[in-house]
Amino acid sequence: MNISYYSQVSVDEITTSAALGQKDWNTNTISFVITNGTSIIMAYNPNCKSVAPYSKEGQNGQLSCLAMLIDVNGAKAPNKIGDDIQLLNANISSCDIMLGKLCTAGGDLASIEGINTCDGSEYIQYDDRGSSNIYCEDNYWAGARKGCDDLGMRLPTMQELSDIATYVYHLEKNPLGPHEERSNITRDKKRFAQLGLAEIPSNSNFTTYFSDEAHEKGAYTRDFLNKSTRYGFNGCISGAYTCHARCVEK
Repeated sequence: MNISYYSQVSVDEITTSAALGQKDWNTNTISFVITNGTSIIMAYNPNCKSVAPYSKEGQNGQLSCLAMLIDVNGAKAPNKIGDDIQLLNANISSCDIMLGKLCTAGGDLASIEGINTCDGSEYIQYDDRGSSNIYCEDNYWAGARKGCDDLGMRLPTMQELSDIATYVYHLEKNPLGPHEERSNITRDKKRFAQLGLAEIPSNSNFTTYFSDEAHEKGAYTRDFLNKSTRYGFNGCISGAYTCHARCVEK
């Protein structure tokens, strides 16, 4: 996933090319500090094409060869991208929680706004059911897909949404299935907040988090209540629900 601007980076965890967003290189990083105190973490592409250093291509640099993280003030704070850290040919993946192979981070909630996906609309790309079945009103599922896409991410599957609920309710010994509901459980406030999930307002029935499985007006959703979790087949109607799209890494 693309880390958000000004997100904090734990440089100790950047030990491979994959941590710099170059998963296909399969190399380890090297780190060094230059005389002015700037720290550099670098990964090398073993399949990089060599060029003459004084050629035009060589003088412009070979971005396909290296991925770099440059920290201009070394170990000093704040260690944030866009502040003291710059990236060259690199993307940093930041996971608050790893749920199996699912990378989740606290800031990856998209606000949902309904969009019109009628044939001819610029938003038709977010409604993959074909022009013969386009829903010609505010489509909140398509809006959720767009919200995650704007973050460079995607909507979760129902199972992934259930995996998140399993973590929030400490159900690791008896994990939730994709269409399973559970009551008489306790939502962990710290885990809930850690994943960026908003607290339920007192005037709201429940909070829904969209999945990628949709019907013409909405999507499957999962609700994170204080003492229970349930799934539904809902749209996102203003005033009735507090709706968010919980995005995950593509």
